[in-house]
Amino acid sequence: MNYNPSEFDAFGPWIYQVNAIYPLPPLYKGYSNRLDSALIVLKIPRDIERANASPDMHLYDAVLGLYKSELLLLERREDQVCETLLPYDQIKEIKNYTCLLSGRLTLYTENRSVKIPYNTVSENIIRHAVKIIRDNQAHINRFTGISPMDFNLETMAFGFVNEVQTIIDENPGCYLAAYQPEISHKIPKETSNSVLARLMPMERVKSSFAVLTNMHELTIISRTFYLKKCSTDVYSYHYNYISASNITSIETEELSSEHDRLRIGTGNHVSTFRFEKKNKRMYALLNNRWKTDKHYPLYSSIS
Repeated sequence: MNYNPSEFDAFGPWIYQVNAIYPLPPLYKGYSNRLDSALIVLKIPRDIERANASPDMHLYDAVLGLYKSELLLLERREDQVCETLLPYDQIKEIKNYTCLLSGRLTLYTENRSVKIPYNTVSENIIRHAVKIIRDNQAHINRFTGISPMDFNLETMAFGFVNEVQTIIDENPGCYLAAYQPEISHKIPKETSNSVLARLMPMERVKSSFAVLTNMHELTIISRTFYLKKCSTDVYSYHYNYISASNITSIETEELSSEHDRLRIGTGNHVSTFRFEKKNKRMYALLNNRWKTDKHYPLYSSIS
């Protein structure tokens, strides 16, 4: 005999794919007809302890429906539902952040960012959702490519070896194009007060990143952690997925005698990554023949 658990019995930190066993939460029932045609529908739980949940509560903060060319995000606001319909061609960049049990998926458009927090026990299903979006975006080869870069435990940090190999295994034709090993540097302390920020001492951090490509997309895995904070960010990873068709600029900015900053623009959003001037592989990637519709190079240097 099949057992279908109640919504309360099944509740936990897990993201469920909506189906006969795990149905649409009651608050979102009015959208069932629209969600029937989705490739996949996910329900994202509230960020509360199981012990603090009760059967009379709304237990799911969001429902995400992924279609062939767009997504439908339904977000709970008290007892109401707010709707966001987002075509994939409006998504300029995707960032997936993980740190132990904390995860956050961010979708950048021209004018806003859509953020979906989640528990990383469901990281695999989030990666699957990200792949659906990426696979259904426009694919345009924007550069001629450089030879794949070899990597192993002698040339790359252990954490990166595993993550890079996973990306390559999950994405046929993808390869490592460049890698910046861990470097130490200082950044301003985070504060909303711009005057105070100039007076506060700088914080020392360590950062590193790897760039992968399959000719029509850049995947950048990066890590940054603070040396003096009692923080878990030493376990964090950022995954940036940038379709080459969305890249509007690629620039390097001089930061010091030793370091430059890579700036990748996708319209109004810019992602930045610090690297060493002596990193020849990074410049080999940047000086590649990037193609645009107007046949001029995307890459430039900011003096």
